[in-house]
Amino acid sequence: MSDEQQQEESEVKVVEAVQTLDELLQDEDAMWTKVSQPQLEEHLDQHDRYVKGILGAKRASLKFLDMSYLDFSGRNLTQADCTGARCEHATMEDANLMASNFYAADMRFVSLIGADLTRADLRGGVSARGRLLQRQFGRG
Repeated sequence: MSDEQQQEESEVKVVEAVQTLDELLQDEDAMWTKVSQPQLEEHLDQHDRYVKGILGAKRASLKFLDMSYLDFSGRNLTQADCTGARCEHATMEDANLMASNFYAADMRFVSLIGADLTRADLRGGVSARGRLLQRQFGRG
């Protein structure tokens, strides 16, 4: 195969990849997996075991999950990874979110009343009109 043919083939693959990416981005739900409240509870129960130091327990990896409208109230998400998650309209009142990662997460209309956000990573996320009243940032 000549260099010119290889270059043309490479260009075709790039164009196909860009078209596929465009299709994925047009379908909002293609990048997130919807989680039900019982499924979330399973993840958080396992995470509670992790936080308590129980052997074999796993830290919650909730990356790119759609957890919109779910209830996290009073739960411990210390060090949980929620990178890129959809959490619109979720209730996180009195939740422990210490050192959790919500990088690039959609936090629109999330109620965080009484939540502990000490060292939580909220960079790059969307939080328009989120209720951040009475946040507790820890004492330091």
